[in-house]
Amino acid sequence: MFNILIIDFDADFAGKLAKSLADNIEGVKIIVGSKQNDVDTLLRRLDYGLFIINALLKNDNKMTAFGFAFADKLRHCDKYKYTDIIMYSKNYMDNPIRLRQLHIMDFFEVPFDMEEFIRVVRFAVGRYMTLRSCDEKMHYLKSGDVLYHFPESDIRCIEYKKRTCVVHMPGRDIECTRAEIEEIIDYLDKDAFVECGRGDIICTKNVEYYDFIEMKVVLRDIGYTPRITRTGKEKIYKKICEEKENVTNYRRLFDNKK
Repeated sequence: MFNILIIDFDADFAGKLAKSLADNIEGVKIIVGSKQNDVDTLLRRLDYGLFIINALLKNDNKMTAFGFAFADKLRHCDKYKYTDIIMYSKNYMDNPIRLRQLHIMDFFEVPFDMEEFIRVVRFAVGRYMTLRSCDEKMHYLKSGDVLYHFPESDIRCIEYKKRTCVVHMPGRDIECTRAEIEEIIDYLDKDAFVECGRGDIICTKNVEYYDFIEMKVVLRDIGYTPRITRTGKEKIYKKICEEKENVTNYRRLFDNKK
Protein backbone atom coordinates (compact mmCIF):
# COMPACT_ATOMS: atom_id res chain seq x y z
CA MET A 1 0.00 0.00 0.00
CA PHE A 2 1.29 3.45 -0.97
CA ASN A 3 0.85 5.91 1.91
CA ILE A 4 0.30 9.64 1.30
CA LEU A 5 0.33 12.14 4.16
CA ILE A 6 -1.61 15.39 3.70
CA ILE A 7 -0.70 18.13 6.19
CA ASP A 8 -3.34 20.86 6.32
CA PHE A 9 -4.96 22.35 9.41
CA ASP A 10 -8.07 23.09 7.36
CA ALA A 11 -9.64 19.68 7.96
CA ASP A 12 -12.52 20.23 5.52
CA PHE A 13 -10.28 21.10 2.58
CA ALA A 14 -7.83 18.30 3.42
CA GLY A 15 -10.72 15.82 3.63
CA LYS A 16 -12.04 16.80 0.20
CA LEU A 17 -8.54 16.56 -1.24
CA ALA A 18 -8.02 13.12 0.29
CA LYS A 19 -11.35 11.85 -1.06
CA SER A 20 -10.58 13.06 -4.59
CA LEU A 21 -7.22 11.31 -4.57
CA ALA A 22 -8.60 8.08 -3.11
CA ASP A 23 -11.42 8.00 -5.69
CA ASN A 24 -9.08 8.51 -8.65
CA ILE A 25 -5.87 6.69 -7.73
CA GLU A 26 -5.84 3.00 -6.90
CA GLY A 27 -3.62 1.37 -4.30
CA VAL A 28 -3.09 4.43 -2.13
CA LYS A 29 -3.88 5.14 1.51
CA ILE A 30 -4.48 8.79 2.36
CA ILE A 31 -3.72 10.02 5.88
CA VAL A 32 -4.59 13.56 6.95
CA GLY A 33 -2.79 15.54 9.62
CA SER A 34 -5.14 18.37 10.54
CA LYS A 35 -3.69 19.25 13.96
CA GLN A 36 -0.17 20.37 14.71
CA ASN A 37 0.18 17.90 17.60
CA ASP A 38 -0.79 14.97 15.36
CA VAL A 39 1.93 15.43 12.75
CA ASP A 40 4.84 13.88 14.66
CA THR A 41 2.68 10.93 15.70
CA LEU A 42 1.62 10.32 12.09
CA LEU A 43 5.25 10.46 10.92
CA ARG A 44 6.21 7.75 13.41
CA ARG A 45 3.20 5.55 12.72
CA LEU A 46 3.69 4.79 9.02
CA ASP A 47 6.19 5.09 6.17
CA TYR A 48 5.14 7.52 3.45
CA GLY A 49 5.92 7.71 -0.25
CA LEU A 50 4.54 11.22 -0.82
CA PHE A 51 3.81 14.31 1.27
CA ILE A 52 1.22 16.94 0.33
CA ILE A 53 1.61 20.07 2.44
CA ASN A 54 -0.25 23.35 2.70
CA ALA A 55 2.53 25.97 2.55
CA LEU A 56 0.51 28.37 4.77
CA LEU A 57 -0.65 26.64 7.91
CA LYS A 58 -2.57 28.13 10.82
CA ASN A 59 -2.65 26.69 14.30
CA ASP A 60 -5.57 26.80 16.73
CA ASN A 61 -4.65 30.33 17.78
CA LYS A 62 -4.82 31.51 14.16
CA MET A 63 -1.11 32.25 14.23
CA THR A 64 0.38 31.73 10.78
CA ALA A 65 2.96 28.95 10.58
CA PHE A 66 4.69 27.99 7.36
CA GLY A 67 4.41 24.50 5.95
CA PHE A 68 8.02 25.01 4.88
CA ALA A 69 8.99 24.12 8.45
CA PHE A 70 7.50 20.64 8.03
CA ALA A 71 9.16 20.19 4.65
CA ASP A 72 12.50 21.27 6.11
CA LYS A 73 12.09 18.73 8.91
CA LEU A 74 11.50 15.98 6.35
CA ARG A 75 14.61 16.94 4.36
CA HIS A 76 16.70 16.57 7.52
CA CYS A 77 15.39 13.05 8.05
CA ASP A 78 17.41 10.35 6.23
CA LYS A 79 14.25 8.36 5.52
CA TYR A 80 12.54 11.22 3.67
CA LYS A 81 15.52 13.16 2.33
CA TYR A 82 14.51 12.43 -1.29
CA THR A 83 10.79 11.67 -0.89
CA ASP A 84 8.55 13.73 -3.19
CA ILE A 85 6.75 16.71 -1.66
CA ILE A 86 3.89 18.62 -3.28
CA MET A 87 2.87 21.97 -1.78
CA TYR A 88 -0.13 24.25 -2.27
CA SER A 89 -1.46 27.51 -0.83
CA LYS A 90 -4.42 29.86 -1.12
CA ASN A 91 -1.97 32.71 -1.58
CA TYR A 92 0.75 32.62 -4.19
CA MET A 93 4.10 31.77 -2.63
CA ASP A 94 6.63 34.04 -4.30
CA ASN A 95 9.56 32.05 -2.93
CA PRO A 96 10.99 29.86 -5.72
CA ILE A 97 14.41 29.71 -4.07
CA ARG A 98 12.97 28.11 -0.93
CA LEU A 99 10.98 25.66 -3.04
CA ARG A 100 14.16 24.61 -4.87
CA GLN A 101 16.17 24.32 -1.66
CA LEU A 102 13.61 21.88 -0.27
CA HIS A 103 13.38 20.01 -3.60
CA ILE A 104 9.62 20.55 -3.83
CA MET A 105 8.25 18.46 -6.70
CA ASP A 106 5.42 20.88 -7.59
CA PHE A 107 3.47 23.83 -6.20
CA PHE A 108 -0.23 24.62 -6.74
CA GLU A 109 -2.08 27.84 -6.02
CA VAL A 110 -5.57 27.34 -4.56
CA PRO A 111 -7.99 27.05 -6.28
CA PHE A 112 -6.26 24.67 -8.64
CA ASP A 113 -7.28 22.26 -11.38
CA MET A 114 -8.02 19.01 -9.57
CA GLU A 115 -7.39 16.90 -12.67
CA GLU A 116 -3.93 18.40 -13.03
CA PHE A 117 -3.26 17.87 -9.32
CA ILE A 118 -4.32 14.23 -9.55
CA ARG A 119 -2.12 13.75 -12.60
CA VAL A 120 0.94 15.02 -10.71
CA VAL A 121 0.15 12.84 -7.68
CA ARG A 122 -0.36 9.81 -9.92
CA PHE A 123 3.03 10.47 -11.54
CA ALA A 124 4.71 10.67 -8.10
CA VAL A 125 3.08 7.40 -7.03
CA GLY A 126 4.14 5.63 -10.23
CA ARG A 127 7.71 6.89 -9.97
CA TYR A 128 8.00 5.81 -6.34
CA MET A 129 6.68 2.32 -7.05
CA THR A 130 9.03 1.93 -10.03
CA LEU A 131 12.04 2.94 -7.98
CA ARG A 132 11.11 0.62 -5.14
CA SER A 133 10.70 -2.30 -7.54
CA CYS A 134 14.25 -1.87 -8.84
CA ASP A 135 15.64 -0.63 -5.51
CA GLU A 136 17.35 2.30 -7.24
CA LYS A 137 18.88 5.12 -5.21
CA MET A 138 17.92 8.56 -6.52
CA HIS A 139 19.73 11.88 -6.20
CA TYR A 140 18.79 15.54 -6.54
CA LEU A 141 21.22 18.07 -7.99
CA LYS A 142 20.63 21.78 -8.51
CA SER A 143 22.42 23.53 -11.36
CA GLY A 144 21.52 27.21 -11.62
CA ASP A 145 17.72 27.39 -11.58
CA VAL A 146 17.25 23.76 -12.70
CA LEU A 147 16.72 20.87 -10.27
CA TYR A 148 17.72 17.46 -11.68
CA HIS A 149 16.44 14.14 -10.33
CA PHE A 150 18.32 11.05 -11.53
CA PRO A 151 19.27 7.49 -10.48
CA GLU A 152 22.71 6.77 -9.10
CA SER A 153 23.32 4.23 -11.87
CA ASP A 154 23.43 7.13 -14.39
CA ILE A 155 26.54 8.60 -12.80
CA ARG A 156 29.71 7.68 -14.69
CA CYS A 157 32.13 10.23 -13.28
CA ILE A 158 32.23 13.30 -11.05
CA GLU A 159 34.84 15.71 -12.44
CA TYR A 160 36.36 18.35 -10.22
CA LYS A 161 37.35 21.64 -11.87
CA LYS A 162 38.93 24.71 -10.29
CA ARG A 163 35.69 26.23 -9.05
CA THR A 164 32.93 23.88 -10.18
CA CYS A 165 32.17 20.20 -10.66
CA VAL A 166 30.63 18.26 -13.54
CA VAL A 167 28.57 15.09 -13.21
CA HIS A 168 29.03 13.06 -16.40
CA MET A 169 26.06 10.86 -17.37
CA PRO A 170 24.93 9.23 -20.63
CA GLY A 171 23.49 11.95 -22.88
CA ARG A 172 24.09 14.90 -20.54
CA ASP A 173 26.58 16.59 -18.24
CA ILE A 174 25.46 18.63 -15.23
CA GLU A 175 27.70 21.44 -14.01
CA CYS A 176 27.25 22.54 -10.41
CA THR A 177 29.04 24.07 -7.45
CA ARG A 178 31.32 22.08 -5.16
CA ALA A 179 28.87 22.60 -2.29
CA GLU A 180 26.06 20.98 -4.31
CA ILE A 181 28.11 17.90 -5.23
CA GLU A 182 29.52 17.30 -1.75
CA GLU A 183 26.07 16.37 -0.47
CA ILE A 184 25.66 13.74 -3.20
CA ILE A 185 29.13 12.29 -2.58
CA ASP A 186 28.23 11.66 1.06
CA TYR A 187 25.41 9.34 -0.07
CA LEU A 188 27.15 7.49 -2.92
CA ASP A 189 27.56 3.72 -2.75
CA LYS A 190 31.06 3.41 -1.27
CA ASP A 191 31.53 0.00 -2.91
CA ALA A 192 30.89 1.36 -6.42
CA PHE A 193 32.81 4.65 -6.52
CA VAL A 194 36.53 5.34 -6.22
CA GLU A 195 38.70 8.46 -6.53
CA CYS A 196 41.06 8.17 -9.49
CA GLY A 197 42.97 11.42 -9.15
CA ARG A 198 42.74 15.19 -8.63
CA GLY A 199 39.43 14.63 -6.88
CA ASP A 200 37.74 12.94 -9.86
CA ILE A 201 35.46 10.09 -8.77
CA ILE A 202 34.50 7.25 -11.12
CA CYS A 203 31.89 4.51 -10.95
CA THR A 204 33.77 1.22 -11.20
CA LYS A 205 30.61 -0.56 -12.42
CA ASN A 206 30.74 1.49 -15.64
CA VAL A 207 34.43 1.18 -16.50
CA GLU A 208 35.27 -0.15 -19.96
CA TYR A 209 38.94 -0.49 -19.09
CA TYR A 210 41.83 1.05 -17.17
CA ASP A 211 44.85 2.17 -19.17
CA PHE A 212 47.77 2.26 -16.73
CA ILE A 213 50.21 3.11 -19.53
CA GLU A 214 48.40 6.28 -20.65
CA MET A 215 47.11 6.68 -17.07
CA LYS A 216 43.44 7.11 -17.95
CA VAL A 217 40.05 5.47 -17.44
CA VAL A 218 37.59 4.80 -20.26
CA LEU A 219 33.96 4.82 -19.10
CA ARG A 220 30.85 3.55 -20.87
CA ASP A 221 28.55 5.93 -22.77
CA ILE A 222 30.41 9.20 -22.12
CA GLY A 223 33.15 11.09 -23.94
CA TYR A 224 35.01 12.34 -20.87
CA THR A 225 38.14 10.31 -20.04
CA PRO A 226 39.37 10.82 -16.46
CA ARG A 227 43.10 10.90 -15.84
CA ILE A 228 44.68 8.65 -13.22
CA THR A 229 47.22 10.05 -10.78
CA ARG A 230 49.73 7.97 -8.82
CA THR A 231 47.53 8.16 -5.71
CA GLY A 232 44.48 7.32 -7.81
CA LYS A 233 46.28 4.33 -9.29
CA GLU A 234 46.90 2.91 -5.83
CA LYS A 235 43.24 3.42 -4.86
CA ILE A 236 42.08 1.71 -8.06
CA TYR A 237 44.45 -1.22 -7.51
CA LYS A 238 43.15 -1.58 -3.98
CA LYS A 239 39.54 -1.46 -5.17
CA ILE A 240 40.17 -4.09 -7.87
CA CYS A 241 41.86 -6.45 -5.44
CA GLU A 242 39.26 -5.92 -2.72
CA GLU A 243 36.54 -6.87 -5.20
CA LYS A 244 38.50 -10.00 -6.12
CA GLU A 245 39.40 -10.63 -2.47
CA ASN A 246 42.99 -11.26 -3.58
CA VAL A 247 45.37 -9.70 -1.05
CA THR A 248 48.39 -11.43 -2.54
CA ASN A 249 47.70 -9.89 -5.95
CA TYR A 250 47.15 -6.52 -4.29
CA ARG A 251 50.64 -6.62 -2.75
CA ARG A 252 52.21 -7.78 -6.02
CA LEU A 253 50.69 -4.85 -7.91
CA PHE A 254 52.06 -2.42 -5.36
CA ASP A 255 55.52 -4.03 -5.41
CA ASN A 256 55.69 -3.75 -9.21
CA LYS A 257 54.01 -0.38 -9.71
CA LYS A 258 55.98 2.21 -11.65
